[in-house]
Amino acid sequence: MNLGIAEAKVILRETIDSLFSKNEQFQAAIDEASNDMLKYMRVVFPLATRAQMMVLANHGYTGQGEDLVRFTRTVKDLEKHDSELAKLNNEFRSLVMPPMNVVRVPGSGPLEHCESLRI
Repeated sequence: MNLGIAEAKVILRETIDSLFSKNEQFQAAIDEASNDMLKYMRVVFPLATRAQMMVLANHGYTGQGEDLVRFTRTVKDLEKHDSELAKLNNEFRSLVMPPMNVVRVPGSGPLEHCESLRI
């Protein structure tokens, strides 16, 4: 996969557009999953993955899982060199993964109950 920044941007834009322009099912899935990570992974993630694989196939890639993994890794490397690409990739990831609210409870740190591991 010889992917450049310009093509990566086009693929991400087309993927994001395809999720909402022709696919009321995607918005319905987001609404259904709400902020439940398991529902998101079961309902939203497969729709987003399928949409991205279809866009990749339209750009000459196989549209199979291994191309999706390579695309994702390549975009992660390329986004270090282009802030617009990084923004698009973050936008796509925010659609695929729900917002996470992490609440830290005092006294519940990972090492607080493991005295033998403290240095």
